[in-house]
Amino acid sequence: DITKKSITDELNRIDLIASNYKIESELSRVNAAPVNTKIKISRDLHTLLSLAEDLNKISEGAYDVTLGSIVIKGGFGPDITHETYDPKSYDRFSISGDMYLEKYNQFLFDLSSIAKGYAVDSIHNLLIDINKPNFLFDVGGELIVNGSKHGDPWVVGIQDPTEYNNQTIKNILSVNFLAIATSGEYRNYLIDDTGVKTSHTFDPFTSESIKNNVLSVTVTSNQSAMLADA
Repeated sequence: DITKKSITDELNRIDLIASNYKIESELSRVNAAPVNTKIKISRDLHTLLSLAEDLNKISEGAYDVTLGSIVIKGGFGPDITHETYDPKSYDRFSISGDMYLEKYNQFLFDLSSIAKGYAVDSIHNLLIDINKPNFLFDVGGELIVNGSKHGDPWVVGIQDPTEYNNQTIKNILSVNFLAIATSGEYRNYLIDDTGVKTSHTFDPFTSESIKNNVLSVTVTSNQSAMLADA
């Protein structure tokens, strides 16, 4: 099937840009690059980092894609060597319009909070370009619905995080376009020998795993899955 192959090829292409698990990815190359050196980056990575920096400013530092070493230290992310890094440092990195990036500290980028959304947006554009306007496309909790389901609204169910089955706690209906992203602490966490739970979400102000009673967050956007994801 040509459509399936096109989708698979595009997902693999983005994975080779934004994955911090593949040592041959563009992101891994950037993470391994020396500080205070201009690095040529792809338009895709430039788009991802530009939005990430916009959101970093809007959130006053709460959203930060430079926490890779902290995430690894917490037990998540790829098993690679890393240096400690203080995310409260003002000198992090800069990107220019001519597709160059320069790091000012030896941190590790982690785009797991935005790359899947970017991939879903890319598949949305691909399907629209080949005149397939009615679809639901999902990559691990980030999804886009477009058009209708045989003339009816798309219905997206948000799972009840307190249930082990697929019981929904809320249904979202949409005709035309909607991006939806869900992140669940009930699905991705670690428990140590003493029973202490570590979330996969980290606070850049404390460099610690968040500790609260929120089990799941769902964000909708009429702009993009990348934005909803982040």
